[in-house]
Amino acid sequence: MLADDRQLSLRMIAEELKISLASVSNIIHENLQKRKICIRFVPDKLSDEQKQHRMETSGDFIDACDRNPQLLETIVTGDESWCYQLRSGD
Repeated sequence: MLADDRQLSLRMIAEELKISLASVSNIIHENLQKRKICIRFVPDKLSDEQKQHRMETSGDFIDACDRNPQLLETIVTGDESWCYQLRSGD
């Protein structure tokens, strides 16, 4: 299913296969070793104002991550795809 549509959510897969969300999560993360990632397109031509705003926002985000290292684990994103990820040592 993931090969056909990499934007499927765990919930969508569980509903389609009529199995629990926990089972789907285990199969995808443990057996298939896949995780969701997000890639965002950033225009290569930004106005000076847009560049300044992005620099300020990026700096604020880095500062927030420095204060709370677990911050990245709490972020939910959209437009994701399932991708194979090698674990360190694999």
